[in-house]
Amino acid sequence: MSLDHYHRLLAALLRRRRAITSTLLAQLLGVTRTNLSNQFQDGHRLLDLHRVVVTPLPGSPARTIEQLRVRLSDGDHQKDHL
Repeated sequence: MSLDHYHRLLAALLRRRRAITSTLLAQLLGVTRTNLSNQFQDGHRLLDLHRVVVTPLPGSPARTIEQLRVRLSDGDHQKDHL
């Protein structure tokens, strides 16, 4: 299964942000981790092309949905720009 451009870009942003593990992201998007890994490249190229700088979140990427909720809600309290 191939992801559309929006999901490729989202995957690349979340990966650069270190918000979520590739395994959990693949599970949420309904693809295999190998497939997702191949599709990261398209999103990374777009980010690089437009010189989008993405600041990684501190700590380890989320491995569960609950950890992801906590990581993303913690980011809401910080004044942080991608």
